[in-house]
Amino acid sequence: MNAWNELAAPLASTVTEAPSAGGSLWGTTIVALFFFVVVALIGWAMASPKDRKWLPVLVMVAFMAKLVGSTARYLVLVLIYHGRGDATGYHGAGLRISESWRSFEVPTTVQRIGTDVVEAITGLLYVPYQPSMLGGFFIFASLAFFGQLLLYAAFRHALPARHLKWYAAAIFFSPTIVYWPSSIGKEALMLLWIGIASYGAARLLSNYNPAWAGVILIGLAGSGIIRLHMTLLLSAGMVLALLLARAPRVTAPQARRLLLLGAASVALVLVVLLTAQDFGVDLAAAASADSATDEVGDVFAQVEGQTDRGGSAVSGGAVTSPADVPEAILRVIFRPLPNEADTAPLLVASLEGTLLLLIFVVRLPWIIGNLRHLRRYPYLMYAFFYSGGFILAFSAILNLGILARQRSQVMPFFLALMIVLGRKHVEEAVEPAPAPEPVPAPRPLELVRG
Repeated sequence: MNAWNELAAPLASTVTEAPSAGGSLWGTTIVALFFFVVVALIGWAMASPKDRKWLPVLVMVAFMAKLVGSTARYLVLVLIYHGRGDATGYHGAGLRISESWRSFEVPTTVQRIGTDVVEAITGLLYVPYQPSMLGGFFIFASLAFFGQLLLYAAFRHALPARHLKWYAAAIFFSPTIVYWPSSIGKEALMLLWIGIASYGAARLLSNYNPAWAGVILIGLAGSGIIRLHMTLLLSAGMVLALLLARAPRVTAPQARRLLLLGAASVALVLVVLLTAQDFGVDLAAAASADSATDEVGDVFAQVEGQTDRGGSAVSGGAVTSPADVPEAILRVIFRPLPNEADTAPLLVASLEGTLLLLIFVVRLPWIIGNLRHLRRYPYLMYAFFYSGGFILAFSAILNLGILARQRSQVMPFFLALMIVLGRKHVEEAVEPAPAPEPVPAPRPLELVRG
């Protein structure tokens, strides 16, 4: 009993903080119930003839799993790390900022992207209701879950119905996605913005309707104020898919493609300039190929130097040649392996990574053979280029703990590639022959005349 009291004391003290602001256990429960009702309504509303029989119930079960993952994330922070983490700082800043708004005072303006933006967003979310820290975890987990719903909707719109149940199980129950983007912080917000941008991309790439560019811009802007380099990967993937994928069967597809390519290219150049400034890359000095390699190499070397320490650090380096790609894929997507996990979260990540690695190895011949079908489905091409860019960019990170947390931003796309391309007959699965149009029955008068 004494051992249990020692274990539960930090949890109880944190859950019941700020009771006047609704930060009690009851307040936290109300937060969870509120978002559960919202998610349930969304699940029923978004169901289509393809998934109406099972999606609404699955969404509710998946959201409960998300809350379990969020609670586990919270317990690890409180009981193992004794509250020392980014989420604690964001929660405290959010309470202070929300108090300023409640007093009709404008808080301190945001000075830089990333941390300051997350603190400002947390403060705005806390204005109508100041939760306990666990309640804050539930709020951010719910925002991440909305991103998961959008990623599922993007997949459903762009790819065949026969893959839906597999992808739904992957996007809603992958331990990486359930656990890591479920706390107060950047990961949850990034999954939301990535979901918005990707849903807009799926719709735009299917019909070249420029109206969906507005949705994409919302997602890119949201990700850009938190992690600008992720915006670069997202926008580059969209531009490449728009350039290389097969045009949909719409009116004047080439004219629309040229219009969208021009606008997307301008946006991509702007993101490149901002990202270079953020990372201190001198684009003028990088005009030549050798200088560009040196500039990017300096950035990668700096990242390697910042992440090659701690108990989860491993050997390796950024991709500099095609020979480095297999090791980078293994480290960025699948590691740690079970013998490399030194904490409970990393152990779960290692089990998931090992299972995915086994499936990937078995399916690899089909995946490689089916790459030639990417042009048929622009969204799949977008996922391919984004995943490849993510692996190249994050290959400079040498800490498996950091990678386990960061890969929630790429896992939805990597899983989509594995599920669709890892089939023996993907050409039959993803591009069925069009059904013949029904011939209208002739009217009686026409029969007589015939």
